[in-house]
Amino acid sequence: MLNRQRSLYEHAVQGGLRLAYFVAAGLLVGWLLGASLLGVLVGVLAFGAINIKALYTLYHWLRNTPTDTAPELRGLWQDIAYHIERTRRHEDKAKARLKAVIEQIQTSMISLEDAIVVLDNNHCIEFINTAAIKILGLKETDQGLPIKNLIRSPAFVGYFEKNDYSHSINIPSWVQAGRYVQLKLTRFGSNGKLLWAHDNTQLQRLEQVRKDFVSNVSHELRTPLTVLIGQVEQLKAARDLAPAMAITVQALDKQVGYLNNLVSDLLTLSYLESGRYKAANVWVDMMDLCVQAQQTHQPLLPPGGQINLEILSPSRLKGSAKEVNIVLNNLLVNALRYCTQTPQIVVRWQTDNHGGYLTVIDNGVGIASEHLNRLSERFYRVDSARQLDSGGSGLGLSIVNHVLQAHDARLSIVSELGKGSQFSCVFAKARIEITDFPHNE
Repeated sequence: MLNRQRSLYEHAVQGGLRLAYFVAAGLLVGWLLGASLLGVLVGVLAFGAINIKALYTLYHWLRNTPTDTAPELRGLWQDIAYHIERTRRHEDKAKARLKAVIEQIQTSMISLEDAIVVLDNNHCIEFINTAAIKILGLKETDQGLPIKNLIRSPAFVGYFEKNDYSHSINIPSWVQAGRYVQLKLTRFGSNGKLLWAHDNTQLQRLEQVRKDFVSNVSHELRTPLTVLIGQVEQLKAARDLAPAMAITVQALDKQVGYLNNLVSDLLTLSYLESGRYKAANVWVDMMDLCVQAQQTHQPLLPPGGQINLEILSPSRLKGSAKEVNIVLNNLLVNALRYCTQTPQIVVRWQTDNHGGYLTVIDNGVGIASEHLNRLSERFYRVDSARQLDSGGSGLGLSIVNHVLQAHDARLSIVSELGKGSQFSCVFAKARIEITDFPHNE
């Protein structure tokens, strides 16, 4: 700062001395000619003309030849030109480095096996890589055109317009029959978007093989399992069983019941994953549905246990009463299995400006945070021994998740060890219709 002040001071002194020189010269000439004041005026004008010429030279350089070396000036004007030239050189170097980085990124994107498409704020294509031509069927000449005019798949258009890019979608390829594409949109820059696409055919085929296998095995097990259940029921009805045999029959009955639940859940899950399942669009009275669930499960609670209803926002939900009932029943069964000796369960339904929330709260053992993200995976168990002992199949929350997805909803889980759990089904606002008065029970 001290150097800058001294430099400005020096320029001021130098400028003052030059002005004094021109005034003195003008005064001398004017005195010799008998017009001293006119001489002073001429000296001042000459000093101003020199500075105006320097300013014009600087302006002409900046406007017409900014890449050339700064013009030769004097005094403060030379200093200004020098600093401008130095700043521009730094900017040119920074631009060159940035250009090199951009070119390197573009080269990397072009060589990727996955398709990359960059869209501007008008959803028009700014950049595509080589894989986008193969996977998405785009062309180099498509740059500048709206993406929705080029990819007309209804599933993609719906995903694009929904404006919720928190997840990817798997859809049949419109370029080559029999293949599948995984798509993911991400916000890019200020208002742009980046579309990522991957040929997901192999994984999709393996997933279909898995679904077919589970479905076929489940159906094949149904008949012998029904016969086995009948035989166990006959053994249970026998009155002359030895004590040791009675214990064996009891254990057999428990395991057969577990297998029956497992097969039933597998068949349900296979149907939900088959692609044939679509949620019905009828209005479901959520108060009636919650009351029915309470009446069904209340008798299963031990003495002192209670299921309390909190209908905070009486309303209807557009969907399938049967499937939403499956969701609520699965959540209640989970709450009963993992509750303390005196279960206190709350079933709450409420709405707000964002949507509807069907929540089941229990005072059970709780779940550690590292397990929460995996609870809806098939057969995932926090405590395998305890779940097998309680007869759980490990598929309940997976079924819940599939039903909710068909209802444009999601499952939110909050839990803490020793303090119970809260399972919330979050439904979109478009599926909610407000009805009558609150009801608590």
